[in-house]
Order: sequence, then C-alpha cells, then structure tokens
Amino acid sequence: MKENEFPILKITGIDWDKDHEELDKLPRDLNLRWGAKDWDKEEVSNWLSIKYDWVLNDLNIKQSGTYVNDSCGCC
Repeated sequence: MKENEFPILKITGIDWDKDHEELDKLPRDLNLRWGAKDWDKEEVSNWLSIKYDWVLNDLNIKQSGTYVNDSCGCC
C-alpha cells in the first residue's frame, strides 16, 4: 500500500448481543474505511462496539479493497 492508501473492510455476519431493545436497527453487514494500514479482528470489533454502543459476539472481516486519503488533516 502507498503511504496515503488504507484498507476498506467488508464486515459481515455481525452477531450482536441479543439483549438490546432495538436489535433490528443494528447493522449486520457494512463496509468500513479503516483509518490505519493494519487491523485485527479484536480492534475492529472493539471499534464497532464503541460506535454502536453495544456488545457484539462475533463477526467476519475481509479486506475488500483500498482507498486513498488525500486530505491533509489540517481541516
């Protein structure tokens, strides 16, 4: 990967903890533009738990491509 190129992760089969009032509103699959070159299942799982404020039991992850971040980070 180039210096400003990062992975796109295809996340499928997200198994959220069932004890949630709005379980049907949580995503089961999504594509995620990961902001670091390296990733692991635990790190992505933790990120999703924080983002959606709920515990998940399992998920599947594959890198489906890459994207180029051309932003300078100053804005």
